Amino acid sequence: MEGFDIHYSTLLGNGLLMPLLITLAYIFIIPYPAKFVYSFWKNKQKEIQEIKQKIDDETPLTKEQSKKIRQDFKKLESIYYDNLLRNKDTKSINIDDEKSLKESDDISKYEIKILDFLSHSPHHYTRLSDIINSFNDPESKINYYLDKLCSKKYISSEYNDNTKNYQYIIEKKGIEYLVLNEII
Repeated sequence: MEGFDIHYSTLLGNGLLMPLLITLAYIFIIPYPAKFVYSFWKNKQKEIQEIKQKIDDETPLTKEQSKKIRQDFKKLESIYYDNLLRNKDTKSINIDDEKSLKESDDISKYEIKILDFLSHSPHHYTRLSDIINSFNDPESKINYYLDKLCSKKYISSEYNDNTKNYQYIIEKKGIEYLVLNEII
């Protein structure tokens, strides 16, 4: 084979030895710097996350964010009370607790009427003006009984700057009273 001169050293070096050396380097040598690079990158990501969390912890919520959280809470609370009312036949409340609630609470018929009205309110909060319009009683009488219910923790109130009016909401204790006494 005169025209075809093969140098075994060239064939061995370029054809077999170089790919073998690259493969061995890729398997045995590259993982060490790759491990270092990955560890370095992961630590930097962790530091960035800690800085971000620190900033988030120090940054107060915007009005929109806090409003959304309150709305979500109200929805969850509404779902809870709906389930509580739907499952009133399958009471999970201790009988002794039920007796003590019925016996210990000195609540007037007028207060029960207010509680019942608030429990059927289509909105989560009911404005004082809506209560006054619905009851057709003197405002002072209604305020007196609303204050009594607030002090007994059956309802709570807050002042709404937008409507320039007090708003009332029935609390868990008020719902429990109505359910246990089979008013609703």
